[in-house]
Amino acid sequence: MKLQVKHLFCAPKAATVDFGRRVLGGDEVKIAIVSSALLFATASGALANDCATKAAYDKVATGMSYTQVKAILGCEGEEISSSEMAGFKTVMYAWVGGGLSGMAGANMNAMFQNNKLVSKAQMGLK
Repeated sequence: MKLQVKHLFCAPKAATVDFGRRVLGGDEVKIAIVSSALLFATASGALANDCATKAAYDKVATGMSYTQVKAILGCEGEEISSSEMAGFKTVMYAWVGGGLSGMAGANMNAMFQNNKLVSKAQMGLK
């Protein structure tokens, strides 16, 4: 069984976080619940964009292109939002970190405007 979560966001500081394991369809699934919303779920095997680490996150800097960030992280990000307005194209990508052996819900996201990194955030990366 493979689960795919389309939207991953870093949790606000005031959020309540519950990590655990649940059985779904006979498979054990590692999950994180943030303020009653599913943040991360994975079953057997890692998600395709499970490549984020704290060391890689720290190397990512504002002004970098998506291609440069992808090269540092080692995999594609999951596009979670995109908009275009007044000549600015803004795209938000998310990456998972930790795999099955790491912290459930560990992730990072990055926002690009006109293919330049303008902000980044992470939660639980090791």
